[in-house]
Amino acid sequence: MVPESGAGSFSIDWALVQPEVAKITRVCSYDRAGYGWSDAGPEWDTVEQVTHDLDAVLKNGGEHPPYVLVGQSVAGLFVLWYHHEHPDQVAGIVLVNHRAIGAPVNGKVVPIWTFAGTIASDAPPPSSLKKPSFPTEVHPPFDKLPANLKSTHVVGASLF
Repeated sequence: MVPESGAGSFSIDWALVQPEVAKITRVCSYDRAGYGWSDAGPEWDTVEQVTHDLDAVLKNGGEHPPYVLVGQSVAGLFVLWYHHEHPDQVAGIVLVNHRAIGAPVNGKVVPIWTFAGTIASDAPPPSSLKKPSFPTEVHPPFDKLPANLKSTHVVGASLF
């Protein structure tokens, strides 16, 4: 299983899920470029860039397909696109709090992730976005994390 965190989330947010899933299969977690413990990448989170990075992480990490990809929130777009680009590598997809959205184009509904380049180019660059104040508390569901991971979650969330 390869969990892909939603916007503003990182690998530590899967800390309650990983041990349970690891009882039956291997779990491979990572942080997207610029999140958690990962250095910033060359681009903002475009679907194409995240898919390329995930493919590189899995290959360089010695992982082998088939993968079960889990996309939480906006990361559902990333795992769906990964499947689109690498269908032979994906055994299954789990979407958590994600709504696959389509848009009408020439009388047909086209998946929104096909507009990734357009969406990314219309969005303001991350440097122009005002960062919220640093979090100091842990809110549900992260309040269920062990004490040492609660503080890690707060520190990690403050990095965004």
